[in-house]
Amino acid sequence: MRIALCHDYIDPSRGGCETYIVDLANRLASDGHEVTLIARRVERGRLHPAVLTHLVDFPAYPRFLKPYRYTRVLQSHLSCFRYDVSVGFDKCWGVDILFPQGGLHSASARANLCKDRSPTLRLLRAFAQLLDPAKRAYARIEQIQYVLVPPRRIIVNSQMTANHFMQQLRINPTPITVIHSAISPQRFNSAIQQDSRKEWRRRLSIADAVPLGLFLATNYRLKGLEPLIHSLTYLPTDQPFQLLVAGNNRFAPYLRLARRLGVDHRLHFIGHCADTQHLYFAADLLIHPTFYDPCSLVALEAIYCGLPVITTRMNGAAELLNPQCAMVIDDPHDHPSLARAIVELVAAPARLNAAKHAARLAATAWTFNHHYQRILAVFAEVAQSKQTLHHRAG
Repeated sequence: MRIALCHDYIDPSRGGCETYIVDLANRLASDGHEVTLIARRVERGRLHPAVLTHLVDFPAYPRFLKPYRYTRVLQSHLSCFRYDVSVGFDKCWGVDILFPQGGLHSASARANLCKDRSPTLRLLRAFAQLLDPAKRAYARIEQIQYVLVPPRRIIVNSQMTANHFMQQLRINPTPITVIHSAISPQRFNSAIQQDSRKEWRRRLSIADAVPLGLFLATNYRLKGLEPLIHSLTYLPTDQPFQLLVAGNNRFAPYLRLARRLGVDHRLHFIGHCADTQHLYFAADLLIHPTFYDPCSLVALEAIYCGLPVITTRMNGAAELLNPQCAMVIDDPHDHPSLARAIVELVAAPARLNAAKHAARLAATAWTFNHHYQRILAVFAEVAQSKQTLHHRAG
């Protein structure tokens, strides 16, 4: 098949969506499909040599106009080149398939209100969202994408996200296909896991027997770092436990919070890390108390590396996890419940080891190959329907 993958900026270091696009493009190309990335910028470092790129030029600012500008040049390209299937991953329209890795912007905006515990602050932020021209523009874009100019198929990476589409956009579930996210095993070199664990624990001055939790995110606030730090105050003082925080260099406010709460001795802030596999190898569990995640890739990466996961019901990845390898809490702001989940996993080495084993088994139940085969089937189905319509029109 001739496949166009459409995203305005493709650089795996920027986040999960870009990493996924690269993984998918590489697998498609290695299987002999002709893959073209249509973007304003593409970092080719990890791309398969056979992956083609078509760079488009348009002003990137103001940010809320970028989707309109990208869509204009994208549609111009798609009208000139015949692809069997075109796939958009963010704010664009006129493609055959939309696969919003970040879920609905409107659902994310609602979740952002929950970051504040105070109902008054939530109300003020909701009012501010109503006045924000960018928020209004993004809401309008979602109406265009999914209601006014709907694609042939919508792929979402969790049932939670599918429910958001049906509830918030009143979309009939027929064109929606749920295919949970998955990670490419090529991201991790298991042969270095033990050596990496020793080296990174040495750097952090953490003994091998001390349970180490990992919090990995670029958006610390949305992913729940503040309530996680508060939850550490509920841990027994004699409970050995350390927390490694990584992903963003802007951690100073959280370090101040930890010092104010008297838990800074449990925390290690390292900011951005170019090769995150070492962090998973060093840790014993992942803690991801997110306020919104359509299907968190860090949770899937964690279980692949043998780490049990503590997360929330606002994470679509929880649909793939089982109680043997994961603990799911209802509210990130429930600090005592979050602390109890940590203690339950780390207090007894036997319990932690059993959860690690269960995590590795869970990772084999839904793999990137399973995900890829489902995606490929949707691509083939959409391509066939396009071809049939073309023959009828001819």
